[in-house]
Amino acid sequence: MRLKTFSAATMPEAMAEVRQVLGRDAVIVSTFEGRRGTGVQVTAALEEALPQPEEIQEQAPHPGADGSANPLGEALQFHGLPERLASRLISLAQSMDVEDPEAQLAGALDAGFDFAPLNLMPRQPVMLVGQPGAGKTVTVAKLAARAVMAGKKVRVITTDTIRAGGVAQLRGFTDILNTELEKADAPDILRNAISYAGEDELVLIDSPGTNPYNSIEIRDLKRFLDIEGIEPVLVIAAGGDVAESSDIASAWRPLGIRRVIFTRLDATRRYGAIIAAADATGFILGDVSLSPYVAEGMKVLNPVTMARLLLRQETLTTTLSDNEEKAAQ
Repeated sequence: MRLKTFSAATMPEAMAEVRQVLGRDAVIVSTFEGRRGTGVQVTAALEEALPQPEEIQEQAPHPGADGSANPLGEALQFHGLPERLASRLISLAQSMDVEDPEAQLAGALDAGFDFAPLNLMPRQPVMLVGQPGAGKTVTVAKLAARAVMAGKKVRVITTDTIRAGGVAQLRGFTDILNTELEKADAPDILRNAISYAGEDELVLIDSPGTNPYNSIEIRDLKRFLDIEGIEPVLVIAAGGDVAESSDIASAWRPLGIRRVIFTRLDATRRYGAIIAAADATGFILGDVSLSPYVAEGMKVLNPVTMARLLLRQETLTTTLSDNEEKAAQ
């Protein structure tokens, strides 16, 4: 396995170095921004068995694929980005001092959006919020599984105590992880549960599906979010209407949301909603859910993988045969 880290002043320059040293088949493992904006670091690898190339499976070509006369424009149109946003990204991409469209778009995304995964051990409790069916409960389970597999302590709490089967669904996941599930149907109970957590313990909180346009539901949720120290993280299913996804994300901004997790990337071919929602709100992009299977966890989205998704219509998913085997088990 060839694994190498490249440092440069900008993302396009780092990508150009990756192309020169490792070639076009190099897989971007991670990207990091230097302190105080002093450049970027890109770690790339050349081995098909690494997790990322297995997870990003190339599908049938679409507008914007290799060989297109206008790959950026055609790809962004395919994914349904609003014309003004697409034009801005294209302008940013063409200003990059590289010729490769993938590197250009990665540079534009890096310049225009914030990418940062949820820390494995955040300094404050994390409460996932979102509309019914967005995938909050499964995402809580995936984040808990990631921490447990890394040898970290986890405290899982649910405030979703009214929905039929809500507690049972999450308990089914926590039992597998040998982690106790706590219930908190009132802010004081949640506050006490959080206070018992150790300094080295990850606190994950599930919440009821909430309609951001319903003032009563929002008021009830806000009672919990007003507890000092909780970071609310929005969960949205990818693949929805671009304008609607932007409106939904914007409706959550008054609750102090800074970060968004997108789910169900395996069930859609168009990812315009991800970019449009982040553009409308300024939310941080990072973790994405790409499978219904908890063990496969969350994956990190960075400017390079986002550019590849938009340009080459690769999907973050496992092979059909793998899914069939897991379903059978």
